[in-house]
Amino acid sequence: GSTFYLTEFSFASLYGYGQLTLPQVVVDSGTKYIFLNMMAYELAPHTANFFEVSTYIYFMDSLINGADDVIELRSKNIIHNFLGTDKDVAKVFNTMAVDLQPNFHIIENVSDQIQQHY
Repeated sequence: GSTFYLTEFSFASLYGYGQLTLPQVVVDSGTKYIFLNMMAYELAPHTANFFEVSTYIYFMDSLINGADDVIELRSKNIIHNFLGTDKDVAKVFNTMAVDLQPNFHIIENVSDQIQQHY
């Protein structure tokens, strides 16, 4: 399943199967720079925010370890790859997630549900 808001993650356990709902994302040559700029803005001292973008990138990085994970997310229409190879998309998320400050409160419920399911 998919949603429109970056931090709108959900997980449901249905008849022994798990269903993770994530926002859709288009990945192209500008995606990395857009996310990096939004994460930099989250760090600005004059902004009161909850690190939603950083949390989204952190969570996606936890799901994506390589091209096979991107293929799976593409098959579910979560990722739309206009960048190049699936390995390139994985690299985008894996490199952006270094040293992030996510808001664990946003993802802890979903993470706990996934752990309980498996």
